[in-house]
Amino acid sequence: MSFLKYYLNVCKNKIQKDSSQYRLVKKLEPVWFHLVKRKKIFFYNFFQSKKKNKGIYIWGNVGVGKTFIMDLFYESLPFSTKRRFHYNRFIQKIHKELISIEKNKNTIERVIQKICKNILLFCFDEFFLNDISDTFFLEKLFKFLFRKNIYFILTSNIKPNFLYKGGIQKEKILPIITEINKNMHVIQIKNTIDYRTSKNSLKIKKTKFQERYMYKYFLNLEKEFTKNIPLIISGRKIKTLRIGKISVWFDFFDICILPTNLYDYIEISNRFTNIFISNIPKMKDDMNDCARRFITLVDEMYNSKNNLFISTMVSINDMYVGNDLSFEFQRTTSRLIEMQAKKIFTLK
Repeated sequence: MSFLKYYLNVCKNKIQKDSSQYRLVKKLEPVWFHLVKRKKIFFYNFFQSKKKNKGIYIWGNVGVGKTFIMDLFYESLPFSTKRRFHYNRFIQKIHKELISIEKNKNTIERVIQKICKNILLFCFDEFFLNDISDTFFLEKLFKFLFRKNIYFILTSNIKPNFLYKGGIQKEKILPIITEINKNMHVIQIKNTIDYRTSKNSLKIKKTKFQERYMYKYFLNLEKEFTKNIPLIISGRKIKTLRIGKISVWFDFFDICILPTNLYDYIEISNRFTNIFISNIPKMKDDMNDCARRFITLVDEMYNSKNNLFISTMVSINDMYVGNDLSFEFQRTTSRLIEMQAKKIFTLK
C-alpha cells in the first residue's frame, strides 16, 4: 500500500481528510516510492540529480497535523533502516554519546556516524533552537545527512529563516538555515484549525482544578507513598510533596521556578507514569524563565505519554498572559487541551 493510499485509509477510518495535509501527502508520495525501492544506485541518482530533493521541512501552526503526517509516512515505510526522534530526546542522546565516547578531534563525526549508520530516512519532530551551543553539532549532522543522501524530514512551528529569532549569537545558526534552504523543500501546512483544541473548546472554558481532586486521584494510584522526600536526579535534589511507585507530586515552585531543565524532565518521565503539579500560577513576562521550563515539561510529558495532573486557579487558556512567549505557549495550551480530551489530563 502506497503512502497516499495509507493516508486515505487512515482518514477513512479515523479522521476527516484535510486539504492542506493532502497536498503534503502528494509531495511525499514519490519520495515514499523511491525510498521503498532502496536500491543504492537508484537511490543515490535520484537524490543527487534533483536540487532541494534531500528532505522536507514541514512547518505551521500548532495542532495542524505536522507530526501526524510525518509519523504516518514513517510508519508506512516497510523497512527498518530509518530513525525517528523527538528533537529534545535527540539532543539528550547526543550529549550522552559525547560523554561516553573516547574524545578526539573526530568525536562529533563518530557520534553522527553511529546514530545514522545504515539508514535511508532520518526524522526530527518539533525542531527548534533554544540553546545556541547545539548549533555546532547540528550543522555537522545536517551536512552529513545531505552528503550521504539520507532523506531528512523535520517538523517545526517556525519558518527556517526565523529559527532562533532575536537570540544572541544568531550568526551561529545561519549555516544551518542555509543548509535547510539549499537542500530541503520548505512546506507550510496552512490550515488554521488546531485539531487538538477544536473538539474541546467549550469544555476548556469552564475548567478549574482543585487539589482535593488531585489527592483523590493520587490515593487511587498509590496505596503507599512517602511525603516531602527529595527526588535525586544526576546528584541534585528536587523537592517533592509525595512519591509513590509510579507517581510523583511537585509544587510548581520546585519543578519550574527553581532551576530545572529538560534532562530532569526526561528522567522524571522515564521513572514515573503519573506526574502531579500543584499551584500553577498565571504567568506574565516577569516569569518567562519558569514559563519556558513549564513549556519544556509539558512537551516532554506529552511526547512520553505520561499522565499529567495539575492544579491551578486559572483556565488553561489563561496560564500565560505575557507577550514574549505567547507564540511558544500556544503549543503548550494546545497540548494540555488535547491531553485533557484524551483523559490523560483527568481532573474533574
